Amino acid sequence: MLGVQHEFVGGIIGLVFSLWLLIQGHPLLAVGCFLISMWGANLPDLIDPPTSPFHRSIGHNLISFFLFILVSIISLSLALIFKSWLFIITASFSLSVLSHLVLDLFTPIGLPLFAGKSILGLIEIPLYLIPYINILMLIITIILAFKTIKYLAQKLGGKTALFLLLIPIWSSTLLLGIALLSIKWLTLFGYFFLFIFTIMVILIYLCGNSLNSKIKKKISKKT
Repeated sequence: MLGVQHEFVGGIIGLVFSLWLLIQGHPLLAVGCFLISMWGANLPDLIDPPTSPFHRSIGHNLISFFLFILVSIISLSLALIFKSWLFIITASFSLSVLSHLVLDLFTPIGLPLFAGKSILGLIEIPLYLIPYINILMLIITIILAFKTIKYLAQKLGGKTALFLLLIPIWSSTLLLGIALLSIKWLTLFGYFFLFIFTIMVILIYLCGNSLNSKIKKKISKKT
């Protein structure tokens, strides 16, 4: 995807949020918001320049893609709830970065899971090894995630551990639901996200209880 196309989409996003700030009576912040959005729309290419052998690495992968989805949801929800200029600018910036990744996702190269032509933008790797490295890194990530959950569950309890680890997910659905309730024609979607949040809380609670029972059984066997 060309830089002009990224700037066009980032400019539209920046313009919408700049108008929001203008309506609130913040002309200087509106200008700053627009410039920050334009910068955000180009940020992935500034991290991984297209001419660099490390393109499609740190700035262009599915991890950063999902990270900016969470940041965008949370910041936009907070902006709608509190109408704060700080959250408005943050939402504009994160959505601009996300727009760049979304556009690149639909190119023939797409976005790699963890690494494209390099690992963390440092070590260039042959193209034929990329799928195997991504699979290996995914397995390592899953193993570390399970170990982290087990460790925290032993220290804090299963329910507390899961609630803490899944804060980015359940909090984003809660905030988005509350934010959409404040917009009359989107209240139905607000209730939908609050319903999803409720289901998630129930599942976390049940999984936490299951973890606690497993931990108790292991302790009883050792004793």
